[in-house]
Amino acid sequence: MRFWMYLIVVLCSPFLSTGQSTADTLSYDQFIDYVLQHHPVVRQIQLFDRKSQAYNLKARSIWDPKISGNLDRKTFDEKSYFNKLNIGGEMPSAFAAKGIVSYESNDGIFLNPEATLPAQGLVSAGINLPLIRGLLFDERRRIIQEAQLLNQQNELKQIELGNKLLASATKAYVDWQLRTSLVKVNQNALGLAVQREDAAKSIFTTGDGPAIDTLEARIDVVQRKVKLDESIMEQQRAKLAMSLFLWDSNDELLTLRNAVVPQELVTQQLKEAYDVLKLNLENQLSDLPPILMVENEIGQIDLERKILREQAKPQLDLKWLPLQWDPGGNGNAFTLRENNKFNLGFQANILNRKAKADLQLNRIEREMQSENLRQVRLRINTNLERIDTEIKFYQENLSLIRENVLSSSQLLEAERVKFSIGESSIFLLNSRELKLLDAQIKSVEFTAKMIK
Repeated sequence: MRFWMYLIVVLCSPFLSTGQSTADTLSYDQFIDYVLQHHPVVRQIQLFDRKSQAYNLKARSIWDPKISGNLDRKTFDEKSYFNKLNIGGEMPSAFAAKGIVSYESNDGIFLNPEATLPAQGLVSAGINLPLIRGLLFDERRRIIQEAQLLNQQNELKQIELGNKLLASATKAYVDWQLRTSLVKVNQNALGLAVQREDAAKSIFTTGDGPAIDTLEARIDVVQRKVKLDESIMEQQRAKLAMSLFLWDSNDELLTLRNAVVPQELVTQQLKEAYDVLKLNLENQLSDLPPILMVENEIGQIDLERKILREQAKPQLDLKWLPLQWDPGGNGNAFTLRENNKFNLGFQANILNRKAKADLQLNRIEREMQSENLRQVRLRINTNLERIDTEIKFYQENLSLIRENVLSSSQLLEAERVKFSIGESSIFLLNSRELKLLDAQIKSVEFTAKMIK
Protein backbone atom coordinates (compact mmCIF):
# COMPACT_ATOMS: atom_id res chain seq x y z
CA MET A 1 0.00 0.00 0.00
CA ARG A 2 1.67 3.19 -1.21
CA PHE A 3 1.89 6.04 1.28
CA TRP A 4 0.73 8.88 -0.93
CA MET A 5 -2.04 6.98 -2.68
CA TYR A 6 -3.72 6.12 0.60
CA LEU A 7 -2.87 9.36 2.38
CA ILE A 8 -6.48 10.50 2.36
CA VAL A 9 -7.64 7.27 3.96
CA VAL A 10 -5.08 7.68 6.74
CA LEU A 11 -6.13 11.28 7.31
CA CYS A 12 -9.88 10.80 7.09
CA SER A 13 -10.40 7.45 8.78
CA PRO A 14 -9.88 8.66 12.37
CA PHE A 15 -12.64 11.25 12.30
CA LEU A 16 -14.96 9.91 9.60
CA SER A 17 -15.21 6.42 11.06
CA THR A 18 -15.89 7.08 14.73
CA GLY A 19 -19.19 6.92 16.54
CA GLN A 20 -21.87 4.27 16.75
CA SER A 21 -22.63 2.26 13.63
CA THR A 22 -25.93 0.62 12.87
CA ALA A 23 -27.11 -1.80 10.23
CA ASP A 24 -28.26 1.18 8.14
CA THR A 25 -25.02 3.13 8.52
CA LEU A 26 -22.46 3.15 5.72
CA SER A 27 -19.17 3.98 7.41
CA TYR A 28 -16.35 5.80 5.68
CA ASP A 29 -14.10 2.72 5.89
CA GLN A 30 -16.76 0.53 4.26
CA PHE A 31 -17.33 3.15 1.60
CA ILE A 32 -13.63 3.43 0.73
CA ASP A 33 -13.25 -0.36 0.70
CA TYR A 34 -15.92 -0.56 -1.99
CA VAL A 35 -14.26 2.26 -3.95
CA LEU A 36 -10.81 0.64 -3.84
CA GLN A 37 -12.12 -2.81 -4.72
CA HIS A 38 -14.50 -2.21 -7.60
CA HIS A 39 -14.32 1.33 -8.97
CA PRO A 40 -13.47 1.44 -12.72
CA VAL A 41 -10.60 3.86 -12.05
CA VAL A 42 -8.97 1.17 -9.88
CA ARG A 43 -8.93 -1.17 -12.86
CA GLN A 44 -7.50 1.65 -14.94
CA ILE A 45 -4.77 2.05 -12.31
CA GLN A 46 -4.00 -1.65 -12.56
CA LEU A 47 -3.51 -1.31 -16.33
CA PHE A 48 -0.40 0.74 -15.64
CA ASP A 49 1.18 -2.42 -14.19
CA ARG A 50 0.63 -4.17 -17.51
CA LYS A 51 2.04 -1.12 -19.28
CA SER A 52 5.17 -1.30 -17.13
CA GLN A 53 5.51 -5.00 -17.93
CA ALA A 54 5.39 -4.15 -21.63
CA TYR A 55 8.15 -1.55 -21.18
CA ASN A 56 10.25 -4.11 -19.29
CA LEU A 57 9.73 -6.63 -22.09
CA LYS A 58 10.85 -4.00 -24.59
CA ALA A 59 13.95 -3.28 -22.50
CA ARG A 60 14.85 -6.97 -22.35
CA SER A 61 14.61 -7.15 -26.13
CA ILE A 62 18.05 -5.55 -26.41
CA TRP A 63 19.53 -8.90 -25.36
CA ASP A 64 17.70 -10.77 -28.10
CA PRO A 65 20.14 -12.44 -30.52
CA LYS A 66 19.54 -11.79 -34.21
CA ILE A 67 19.94 -14.04 -37.21
CA SER A 68 20.04 -13.00 -40.85
CA GLY A 69 20.57 -14.63 -44.20
CA ASN A 70 21.08 -13.71 -47.84
CA LEU A 71 21.07 -15.83 -50.98
CA ASP A 72 22.28 -14.23 -54.22
CA ARG A 73 22.07 -16.42 -57.30
CA LYS A 74 22.42 -15.80 -61.07
CA THR A 75 21.87 -18.24 -63.94
CA PHE A 76 21.83 -17.39 -67.63
CA ASP A 77 22.07 -19.39 -70.85
CA GLU A 78 22.07 -22.64 -68.87
CA LYS A 79 25.10 -21.46 -66.96
CA SER A 80 25.38 -20.90 -63.23
CA TYR A 81 27.09 -17.54 -62.99
CA PHE A 82 27.31 -17.57 -59.18
CA ASN A 83 25.63 -18.74 -55.99
CA LYS A 84 26.33 -16.69 -52.89
CA LEU A 85 24.98 -17.75 -49.50
CA ASN A 86 25.60 -15.76 -46.36
CA ILE A 87 24.05 -16.64 -42.99
CA GLY A 88 24.94 -14.61 -39.92
CA GLY A 89 24.08 -14.10 -36.29
CA GLU A 90 24.56 -11.28 -33.79
CA MET A 91 24.76 -11.46 -29.99
CA PRO A 92 24.47 -8.15 -28.04
CA SER A 93 26.57 -7.54 -24.95
CA ALA A 94 26.26 -5.28 -21.94
CA PHE A 95 28.66 -2.85 -23.61
CA ALA A 96 28.91 -1.39 -27.09
CA ALA A 97 30.52 -4.49 -28.66
CA LYS A 98 28.45 -7.15 -30.36
CA GLY A 99 29.54 -10.70 -31.01
CA ILE A 100 29.03 -11.78 -34.64
CA VAL A 101 29.24 -15.10 -36.41
CA SER A 102 28.67 -15.90 -40.09
CA TYR A 103 28.76 -18.71 -42.62
CA GLU A 104 29.59 -18.02 -46.28
CA SER A 105 29.40 -20.36 -49.24
CA ASN A 106 30.19 -19.15 -52.79
CA ASP A 107 30.49 -20.97 -56.12
CA GLY A 108 29.97 -20.29 -59.82
CA ILE A 109 31.89 -20.02 -63.09
CA PHE A 110 31.82 -16.23 -63.09
CA LEU A 111 32.47 -15.74 -59.37
CA ASN A 112 34.65 -12.78 -58.44
CA PRO A 113 38.06 -14.15 -57.42
CA GLU A 114 37.98 -12.35 -54.07
CA ALA A 115 34.76 -14.23 -53.21
CA THR A 116 36.40 -17.64 -53.74
CA LEU A 117 35.96 -19.85 -50.67
CA PRO A 118 36.61 -23.48 -49.79
CA ALA A 119 34.10 -25.95 -51.18
CA GLN A 120 32.49 -26.48 -47.77
CA GLY A 121 32.22 -22.73 -47.14
CA LEU A 122 33.76 -20.63 -44.40
CA VAL A 123 32.70 -19.91 -40.82
CA SER A 124 33.79 -16.59 -39.31
CA ALA A 125 33.43 -15.21 -35.77
CA GLY A 126 34.44 -11.93 -34.15
CA ILE A 127 33.17 -8.60 -32.88
CA ASN A 128 31.55 -5.42 -34.14
CA LEU A 129 32.64 -2.40 -32.11
CA PRO A 130 31.80 1.32 -32.48
CA LEU A 131 34.92 3.30 -31.63
CA ILE A 132 33.39 6.81 -31.35
CA ARG A 133 29.62 7.11 -31.78
CA GLY A 134 27.88 4.60 -29.58
CA LEU A 135 30.93 3.57 -27.59
CA LEU A 136 29.90 5.27 -24.32
CA PHE A 137 26.15 5.34 -24.89
CA ASP A 138 23.83 3.92 -27.50
CA GLU A 139 20.18 3.24 -28.24
CA ARG A 140 20.23 -0.11 -26.45
CA ARG A 141 21.45 1.36 -23.18
CA ARG A 142 18.99 4.20 -23.60
CA ILE A 143 16.11 1.71 -23.82
CA ILE A 144 17.15 0.14 -20.50
CA GLN A 145 17.29 3.47 -18.65
CA GLU A 146 14.16 4.75 -20.37
CA ALA A 147 12.22 1.67 -19.26
CA GLN A 148 13.21 2.40 -15.65
CA LEU A 149 12.01 6.01 -15.95
CA LEU A 150 8.76 4.97 -17.62
CA ASN A 151 8.10 2.39 -14.91
CA GLN A 152 8.57 5.09 -12.29
CA GLN A 153 6.30 7.43 -14.27
CA ASN A 154 3.61 4.75 -14.42
CA GLU A 155 3.83 4.25 -10.66
CA LEU A 156 3.45 8.00 -10.13
CA LYS A 157 0.46 8.09 -12.48
CA GLN A 158 -1.09 5.26 -10.47
CA ILE A 159 -0.63 7.26 -7.29
CA GLU A 160 -2.00 10.40 -8.95
CA LEU A 161 -5.12 8.64 -10.21
CA GLY A 162 -5.58 6.94 -6.84
CA ASN A 163 -5.25 10.24 -4.98
CA LYS A 164 -7.77 11.94 -7.25
CA LEU A 165 -10.22 9.07 -6.86
CA LEU A 166 -9.89 8.98 -3.08
CA ALA A 167 -10.11 12.77 -2.81
CA SER A 168 -13.27 12.94 -4.94
CA ALA A 169 -14.84 9.98 -3.13
CA THR A 170 -14.01 11.41 0.30
CA LYS A 171 -15.42 14.83 -0.56
CA ALA A 172 -18.59 13.19 -1.86
CA TYR A 173 -18.96 11.22 1.38
CA VAL A 174 -18.35 14.32 3.52
CA ASP A 175 -20.90 16.26 1.46
CA TRP A 176 -23.40 13.46 2.10
CA GLN A 177 -22.61 13.73 5.82
CA LEU A 178 -23.11 17.50 5.66
CA ARG A 179 -26.46 17.29 3.90
CA THR A 180 -27.65 14.57 6.26
CA SER A 181 -26.69 16.70 9.26
CA LEU A 182 -28.53 19.72 7.80
CA VAL A 183 -31.63 17.57 7.37
CA LYS A 184 -31.48 16.73 11.08
CA VAL A 185 -31.06 20.40 11.97
CA ASN A 186 -34.06 21.35 9.83
CA GLN A 187 -36.09 18.47 11.26
CA ASN A 188 -35.42 19.76 14.77
CA ALA A 189 -36.26 23.30 13.67
CA LEU A 190 -39.56 22.12 12.19
CA GLY A 191 -40.33 20.20 15.36
CA LEU A 192 -39.80 23.36 17.43
CA ALA A 193 -42.04 25.35 15.08
CA VAL A 194 -44.80 22.72 15.33
CA GLN A 195 -44.56 22.75 19.14
CA ARG A 196 -44.77 26.52 19.15
CA GLU A 197 -47.80 26.46 16.84
CA ASP A 198 -49.54 24.01 19.16
CA ALA A 199 -48.70 26.22 22.13
CA ALA A 200 -49.97 29.34 20.35
CA LYS A 201 -53.23 27.60 19.49
CA SER A 202 -53.63 26.42 23.10
CA ILE A 203 -52.98 29.90 24.46
CA PHE A 204 -55.42 31.42 21.97
CA THR A 205 -58.08 28.82 22.89
CA THR A 206 -57.80 29.70 26.58
CA GLY A 207 -58.02 33.39 25.75
CA ASP A 208 -54.52 34.22 27.03
CA GLY A 209 -53.06 35.08 23.59
CA PRO A 210 -54.02 36.85 20.35
CA ALA A 211 -55.05 35.00 17.18
CA ILE A 212 -52.26 36.64 15.22
CA ASP A 213 -49.73 34.53 17.15
CA THR A 214 -51.26 31.36 15.70
CA LEU A 215 -50.99 32.81 12.21
CA GLU A 216 -47.35 33.76 12.71
CA ALA A 217 -46.59 30.34 14.17
CA ARG A 218 -48.24 28.69 11.18
CA ILE A 219 -46.12 30.75 8.76
CA ASP A 220 -42.99 29.58 10.60
CA VAL A 221 -44.10 25.95 10.29
CA VAL A 222 -44.65 26.28 6.54
CA GLN A 223 -41.34 28.04 5.98
CA ARG A 224 -39.40 25.44 7.92
CA LYS A 225 -41.26 22.60 6.19
CA VAL A 226 -40.13 24.07 2.84
CA LYS A 227 -36.59 24.41 4.19
CA LEU A 228 -36.65 20.79 5.36
CA ASP A 229 -37.90 19.53 1.99
CA GLU A 230 -35.18 21.52 0.28
CA SER A 231 -32.51 20.04 2.55
CA ILE A 232 -33.89 16.52 1.93
CA MET A 233 -33.62 17.11 -1.81
CA GLU A 234 -29.99 18.28 -1.39
CA GLN A 235 -29.32 15.21 0.74
CA GLN A 236 -30.64 12.93 -2.00
CA ARG A 237 -28.44 14.71 -4.55
CA ALA A 238 -25.40 14.27 -2.33
CA LYS A 239 -26.27 10.62 -1.74
CA LEU A 240 -26.63 10.03 -5.46
CA ALA A 241 -23.28 11.75 -6.16
CA MET A 242 -21.64 9.62 -3.47
CA SER A 243 -23.23 6.40 -4.75
CA LEU A 244 -21.59 6.97 -8.16
CA PHE A 245 -18.36 5.77 -6.51
CA LEU A 246 -19.93 2.46 -5.43
CA TRP A 247 -19.57 -0.41 -7.88
CA ASP A 248 -19.91 -4.15 -7.45
CA SER A 249 -17.74 -6.93 -8.84
CA ASN A 250 -19.97 -7.15 -11.93
CA ASP A 251 -19.14 -3.58 -12.99
CA GLU A 252 -22.58 -2.32 -12.03
CA LEU A 253 -23.46 0.65 -9.85
CA LEU A 254 -24.78 -0.18 -6.41
CA THR A 255 -28.15 1.19 -5.34
CA LEU A 256 -28.34 2.30 -1.73
CA ARG A 257 -31.54 1.87 0.25
CA ASN A 258 -33.23 5.06 1.40
CA ALA A 259 -32.63 4.06 5.01
CA VAL A 260 -28.83 4.01 4.58
CA VAL A 261 -27.17 6.99 6.28
CA PRO A 262 -23.56 8.09 6.82
CA GLN A 263 -21.82 8.39 10.13
CA GLU A 264 -22.06 11.72 11.88
CA LEU A 265 -19.58 14.51 11.29
CA VAL A 266 -17.03 14.62 14.09
CA THR A 267 -13.70 16.45 14.43
CA GLN A 268 -12.24 15.29 17.74
CA GLN A 269 -9.19 13.65 16.16
CA LEU A 270 -8.82 15.99 13.21
CA LYS A 271 -6.11 18.21 14.68
CA GLU A 272 -3.97 15.27 15.73
CA ALA A 273 -4.37 13.55 12.35
CA TYR A 274 -3.61 16.78 10.50
CA ASP A 275 -0.50 17.48 12.59
CA VAL A 276 0.85 14.01 11.74
CA LEU A 277 0.05 14.52 8.06
CA LYS A 278 1.66 17.96 8.03
CA LEU A 279 4.85 16.56 9.59
CA ASN A 280 4.96 13.80 6.95
CA LEU A 281 4.48 16.35 4.20
CA GLU A 282 7.28 18.55 5.49
CA ASN A 283 9.65 15.60 5.81
CA GLN A 284 8.80 14.12 2.40
CA LEU A 285 8.00 17.23 0.39
CA SER A 286 10.49 16.30 -2.34
CA ASP A 287 8.79 12.89 -2.71
CA LEU A 288 5.37 14.25 -3.59
CA PRO A 289 4.08 12.74 -6.88
CA PRO A 290 3.69 16.11 -8.72
CA ILE A 291 7.35 16.90 -8.02
CA LEU A 292 8.60 13.42 -8.86
CA MET A 293 6.66 13.39 -12.13
CA VAL A 294 8.35 16.58 -13.33
CA GLU A 295 11.75 15.29 -12.19
CA ASN A 296 11.05 12.09 -14.10
CA GLU A 297 10.32 14.10 -17.25
CA ILE A 298 13.60 15.98 -16.75
CA GLY A 299 15.34 12.60 -16.45
CA GLN A 300 13.87 11.53 -19.79
CA ILE A 301 15.06 14.80 -21.36
CA ASP A 302 18.57 14.21 -19.99
CA LEU A 303 18.46 10.70 -21.42
CA GLU A 304 17.48 12.16 -24.79
CA ARG A 305 20.40 14.60 -24.58
CA LYS A 306 22.86 11.76 -24.05
CA ILE A 307 21.75 9.97 -27.19
CA LEU A 308 21.75 13.26 -29.15
CA ARG A 309 25.32 13.94 -28.10
CA GLU A 310 26.33 10.50 -29.31
CA GLN A 311 24.59 11.03 -32.64
CA ALA A 312 26.48 14.29 -33.09
CA LYS A 313 29.81 12.41 -33.01
CA PRO A 314 31.52 10.96 -36.10
CA GLN A 315 30.88 7.29 -36.74
CA LEU A 316 33.85 4.96 -36.73
CA ASP A 317 32.99 1.27 -36.59
CA LEU A 318 35.33 -1.69 -36.39
CA LYS A 319 34.37 -5.18 -37.55
CA TRP A 320 36.99 -7.81 -36.82
CA LEU A 321 36.56 -11.54 -37.40
CA PRO A 322 39.78 -13.24 -36.24
CA LEU A 323 38.32 -16.75 -36.35
CA GLN A 324 38.17 -18.29 -39.83
CA TRP A 325 37.19 -21.95 -39.99
CA ASP A 326 36.80 -24.23 -42.97
CA PRO A 327 34.19 -26.93 -42.10
CA GLY A 328 35.83 -29.24 -44.63
CA GLY A 329 39.04 -29.27 -42.63
CA ASN A 330 41.16 -27.75 -45.37
CA GLY A 331 43.42 -25.20 -43.78
CA ASN A 332 41.27 -24.50 -40.72
CA ALA A 333 43.55 -22.65 -38.36
CA PHE A 334 43.26 -19.84 -35.86
CA THR A 335 46.05 -17.58 -37.09
CA LEU A 336 45.44 -13.90 -36.52
CA ARG A 337 48.03 -12.80 -39.04
CA GLU A 338 46.79 -14.94 -41.93
CA ASN A 339 43.16 -15.94 -41.31
CA ASN A 340 41.03 -12.94 -40.33
CA LYS A 341 38.68 -10.36 -41.74
CA PHE A 342 38.94 -6.69 -40.81
CA ASN A 343 36.68 -3.75 -41.70
CA LEU A 344 36.89 -0.13 -40.59
CA GLY A 345 34.09 2.26 -41.59
CA PHE A 346 34.00 6.02 -41.06
CA GLN A 347 31.22 8.56 -41.56
CA ALA A 348 30.80 12.17 -40.39
CA ASN A 349 28.50 15.07 -41.05
CA ILE A 350 30.61 18.15 -41.82
CA LEU A 351 28.21 20.88 -40.69
CA ASN A 352 26.16 18.71 -38.31
CA ARG A 353 23.40 21.32 -38.14
CA LYS A 354 20.60 18.88 -37.39
CA ALA A 355 22.42 17.46 -34.35
CA LYS A 356 23.21 20.97 -33.09
CA ALA A 357 19.57 22.05 -33.51
CA ASP A 358 18.30 18.94 -31.71
CA LEU A 359 20.63 19.62 -28.78
CA GLN A 360 19.49 23.24 -28.60
CA LEU A 361 15.85 22.15 -28.56
CA ASN A 362 16.69 19.62 -25.87
CA ARG A 363 18.32 22.31 -23.70
CA ILE A 364 15.31 24.60 -24.17
CA GLU A 365 12.93 21.80 -23.18
CA ARG A 366 14.98 21.07 -20.08
CA GLU A 367 14.94 24.74 -19.07
CA MET A 368 11.17 24.77 -19.50
CA GLN A 369 10.76 21.69 -17.33
CA SER A 370 13.15 23.10 -14.71
CA GLU A 371 11.01 26.22 -14.51
CA ASN A 372 7.93 24.02 -14.35
CA LEU A 373 9.48 22.13 -11.43
CA ARG A 374 10.14 25.39 -9.62
CA GLN A 375 6.53 26.45 -10.18
CA VAL A 376 5.21 23.09 -8.96
CA ARG A 377 7.24 23.34 -5.75
CA LEU A 378 6.11 26.92 -5.23
CA ARG A 379 2.48 25.96 -5.85
CA ILE A 380 2.67 23.05 -3.42
CA ASN A 381 4.23 25.20 -0.69
CA THR A 382 1.62 27.90 -1.28
CA ASN A 383 -1.20 25.36 -1.12
CA LEU A 384 0.16 23.88 2.09
CA GLU A 385 0.35 27.33 3.66
CA ARG A 386 -3.18 28.09 2.48
CA ILE A 387 -4.52 24.81 3.86
CA ASP A 388 -2.72 25.37 7.15
CA THR A 389 -4.22 28.87 7.43
CA GLU A 390 -7.70 27.56 6.63
CA ILE A 391 -7.41 24.73 9.14
CA LYS A 392 -6.42 27.19 11.88
CA PHE A 393 -9.28 29.50 10.87
CA TYR A 394 -11.86 26.71 11.00
CA GLN A 395 -10.52 25.35 14.28
CA GLU A 396 -10.62 28.75 15.99
CA ASN A 397 -13.99 29.77 14.60
CA LEU A 398 -15.59 26.37 15.06
CA SER A 399 -14.98 26.57 18.80
CA LEU A 400 -16.57 30.04 18.79
CA ILE A 401 -19.53 28.81 16.76
CA ARG A 402 -20.06 25.88 19.13
CA GLU A 403 -19.95 28.32 22.02
CA ASN A 404 -22.53 30.37 20.14
CA VAL A 405 -24.71 27.27 19.72
CA LEU A 406 -24.61 26.66 23.47
CA SER A 407 -25.42 30.30 24.28
CA SER A 408 -28.24 30.37 21.73
CA SER A 409 -29.68 27.19 23.23
CA GLN A 410 -29.62 28.74 26.70
CA LEU A 411 -31.26 31.94 25.44
CA LEU A 412 -33.93 29.93 23.64
CA GLU A 413 -34.66 27.94 26.78
CA ALA A 414 -34.94 31.15 28.81
CA GLU A 415 -37.26 32.63 26.17
CA ARG A 416 -39.46 29.54 26.36
CA VAL A 417 -39.79 29.98 30.10
CA LYS A 418 -40.72 33.65 29.61
CA PHE A 419 -43.20 32.68 26.89
CA SER A 420 -44.83 30.10 29.14
CA ILE A 421 -45.53 32.76 31.79
CA GLY A 422 -46.71 35.30 29.23
CA GLU A 423 -43.68 37.60 29.31
CA SER A 424 -42.53 36.90 25.73
CA SER A 425 -44.02 36.61 22.26
CA ILE A 426 -43.99 34.33 19.25
CA PHE A 427 -41.80 36.83 17.44
CA LEU A 428 -39.09 36.80 20.12
CA LEU A 429 -39.27 33.05 20.45
CA ASN A 430 -38.92 32.65 16.69
CA SER A 431 -36.00 35.07 16.68
CA ARG A 432 -34.19 32.99 19.30
CA GLU A 433 -34.83 29.79 17.36
CA LEU A 434 -33.56 31.30 14.11
CA LYS A 435 -30.32 32.36 15.79
CA LEU A 436 -29.87 28.85 17.18
CA LEU A 437 -30.71 27.33 13.81
CA ASP A 438 -28.20 29.60 12.05
CA ALA A 439 -25.48 28.70 14.58
CA GLN A 440 -26.14 24.96 14.20
CA ILE A 441 -26.00 25.19 10.40
CA LYS A 442 -22.73 27.12 10.52
CA SER A 443 -21.29 24.56 12.95
CA VAL A 444 -22.12 21.71 10.58
CA GLU A 445 -20.87 23.56 7.49
CA PHE A 446 -17.60 24.60 9.15
CA THR A 447 -17.02 21.01 10.27
CA ALA A 448 -17.51 19.72 6.72
CA LYS A 449 -15.29 22.44 5.20
CA MET A 450 -12.53 21.71 7.70
CA ILE A 451 -12.61 17.97 6.93
CA LYS A 452 -12.60 18.60 3.18
